Amino acid sequence: MVTFIDEYSEYVWVDFMKEKGETFSKFKEFKEKVESHLGRRIKKLRIDNGGEYTSDEFQTYLKDNKIR
Repeated sequence: MVTFIDEYSEYVWVDFMKEKGETFSKFKEFKEKVESHLGRRIKKLRIDNGGEYTSDEFQTYLKDNKIR
């Protein structure tokens, strides 16, 4: 399970996964859904230092999308 929380509104999105390795693809799906629905972009991602967020591919994606 992966949880995304908007710290401003405290709204919570939960998505289910079979493996932790799906986190990156779930984040990309979440980002597209939220940004298109709200018309605002994600500016910051706060993580729990789990290994699923530290891949080079994930870090490059965040950098390319100007997400701190």
